[in-house]
Amino acid sequence: MNNQQLDSNLDLLKQITKVEASPFLITRIQQKINNTYYTKLSPRLAFGLSASFILLVVLNIAVIAMYHNNTKQEPNLVQSMNLMPHNSLYR
Repeated sequence: MNNQQLDSNLDLLKQITKVEASPFLITRIQQKINNTYYTKLSPRLAFGLSASFILLVVLNIAVIAMYHNNTKQEPNLVQSMNLMPHNSLYR
């Protein structure tokens, strides 16, 4: 890049002016914050949701534990058919 292009780019940057905000902008923002509606969960609904979540977690743990116990008792297909568990032909 030569000096003329650099100077022209700097001149463009010097033309940037500060943006003036509306004098009522902060009051509008505060008004929108104050007018927001917050929903409140009833204690009964919160207890029901948390109890169902805990029940779901316990159920998932039970299913995983049953599946884990069942897989240990079943013989492996390769072992039951006396197949080679490796690919080596010269062993």
